[in-house]
Amino acid sequence: MKIKRKFLHTLMAAVILTVWAYGFYCGQYVKSYFNSVSVRMHNDMLTKEDILIALENEKIKGTKDIPAITAWKRVDDQKFECRELATTANLAVMEFWGDVTQVMPVKLLRGSIITKEDETGCMIDENAAYRLFRTKDAVGRRLTYRDKSYRIRGVIHAGEDVKILPVTDDKNSFSNLEFVYSKKESGKKNVNEFMEENGLTKDYTIVEGCFYARLLQIASGLPLWLFSMALLYMLVKVSREEMFAFLQNASHNTVKGKQKEKIMKCLNIKGLLEKAGILAIFVIAAVLFARMAAVFITSVPDRYIPTRWSDFSFWANEIKKIRKQRIALEYLAPATRDILLFKAVRRCIASGLITSVLIIIATFHITIRGLKKT
Repeated sequence: MKIKRKFLHTLMAAVILTVWAYGFYCGQYVKSYFNSVSVRMHNDMLTKEDILIALENEKIKGTKDIPAITAWKRVDDQKFECRELATTANLAVMEFWGDVTQVMPVKLLRGSIITKEDETGCMIDENAAYRLFRTKDAVGRRLTYRDKSYRIRGVIHAGEDVKILPVTDDKNSFSNLEFVYSKKESGKKNVNEFMEENGLTKDYTIVEGCFYARLLQIASGLPLWLFSMALLYMLVKVSREEMFAFLQNASHNTVKGKQKEKIMKCLNIKGLLEKAGILAIFVIAAVLFARMAAVFITSVPDRYIPTRWSDFSFWANEIKKIRKQRIALEYLAPATRDILLFKAVRRCIASGLITSVLIIIATFHITIRGLKKT
């Protein structure tokens, strides 16, 4: 019976740890790949020349926090040709200017990352490479797109058949912008000011990836804090029961036999070390969670903090704004970057909630068993 109970406890602990680790991974994924404020233009498009002029204006005005901007657009169903093998394939093309890592989350498998100055280089998904070259090791091979030859600098895993190439023509237009600021908590406000003051398009939707990344730090840390509270609860409960038993027996002055053995077992060095270990885990977990909470709270944008605590409609209005943003994004052509972002956010929050519920269930289970024994 004891072996079965230990097995169940071990299994439950493994499930809790696995679910929490997956949520933590999703949070780190968002933090690593979505540290920008994204602009999705509805109808208008901007050229590289427009962006360079706007950045120059920011320098002239003496703006302290000038953003690093990456511009990109997606063109589907484009014909590519490998003249060496006489093969063709229709692929999606991601044309960009700026930092290629801001275009979409990709994993480099072979070769190197391309830069915005590389006029003849490109990166290609491993499956697309196999379709064109009959091998996934296609670094250094050449392909033709719109009568221009490109050399493959890197093979990536993108999750879809896609080719990524830099655009150097100043007149080429883009429908998506990625802004990276040093002060990420005011990113959305700065983007709106940048677009308005430089006379750029007003018809756009903002996706605040950097804000979601900070939010998920708390979502992944919540189960850790809850776990530490459960440990503290069990520590206090056990200590109270042991002390009560000791005082009761001492008052009757009948500390003999099994009672004496039980009390000595509770108060021996091993028991004290176990309690010290549990307390240390609680303190460490509490400090880590407090640190994450402090980082998040100090970096929350001002617009998410009500000016008056009696303004009860504040959060309802903010939720409506976020909902409108999501609806506006649904009417745009789906951007792979946004799809991956919201998928990771949902999974991280779901993992945090599931882990929290499992910790509560485990705590109640252990408590109820303890009551039955007494």
